[in-house]
Amino acid sequence: MDRETARFLVLGCLLVHPRASDSEVASKTGVNRKTVRRYRDAAAPALVAVQPPPVPKPAPVQTSLLDSGANGQPPRKTKSLVPSQDFLRWWGEYPVKRNRYKAWEQWRRQKLDQHVDVLVEALLFQIQAKKKIRDRKEFVEDFPHGERYIRDRRWHDVF
Repeated sequence: MDRETARFLVLGCLLVHPRASDSEVASKTGVNRKTVRRYRDAAAPALVAVQPPPVPKPAPVQTSLLDSGANGQPPRKTKSLVPSQDFLRWWGEYPVKRNRYKAWEQWRRQKLDQHVDVLVEALLFQIQAKKKIRDRKEFVEDFPHGERYIRDRRWHDVF
């Protein structure tokens, strides 16, 4: 993960959870505790100025055992900063290890967890096909960054 992405994740988490410990922020963002501490110390004056005083939240009213949301509303889905196991499986096979967080965002937007088997199979086929073309001393373009591969649905490409 590059520094800019790590800083973005840590500061975003600190804005949402100002009282979270370094270990909690590290586990939520995937950044080590030392880096979390460094970003927290560097941004401490700005974070204090931005944060409003805490407001107590009213207890949610649960209408039935099946309803876990407040006031009869379904529970809200939150964005996960931690990649799914299916994404990590695909990422482990992908040859270009750049911008994992952006690739994870695209993966989550397109809801590709249910298609991970197809993506991994197509990726392995494309890797073999490109290797065969390179072995024949012919030009073949490199794999794009993971975000672009997912955004452009490059697993449908034919070589």
